[in-house]
Amino acid sequence: MRLITLAVMSALLVAPAFAEAPKIDAGKGSTRLTSAVSFVPLPTVSAATPAGRAIGGMLTVDFALDIPDARLRNRAIAMRPRLMDSLRATVADYALTRVRPGAPPDPDMIATLAQTGMDRSIGPGIKVLITNVMIVERR
Repeated sequence: MRLITLAVMSALLVAPAFAEAPKIDAGKGSTRLTSAVSFVPLPTVSAATPAGRAIGGMLTVDFALDIPDARLRNRAIAMRPRLMDSLRATVADYALTRVRPGAPPDPDMIATLAQTGMDRSIGPGIKVLITNVMIVERR
């Protein structure tokens, strides 16, 4: 009897070590690129680029967040609509004011603008990551 109790107790102590990473609903179209718990994927953000008085193309950026602190990660997940609004505003501002026809996008500039907006929205402790950025020109 004592051996069974000891086996059950040791199994309960080891079980949390093999627990899965928490499932995070990243929204439609987003994927997890890593199994790191601190990685929070976000849906794609798009904005039109101008060409005179018409639409010149579409700027598409995929973001993710790296949030090592569990409490801050839970807060960021709860505040996802506000954070997504900040990222949409950043991409729209960049697409409308900084993109020139035929020029490639500047991921460093987008990341800097997105990080500034994220710090303004939720405070420090979140690292903004860009997983994909592209411009599709209108033909």
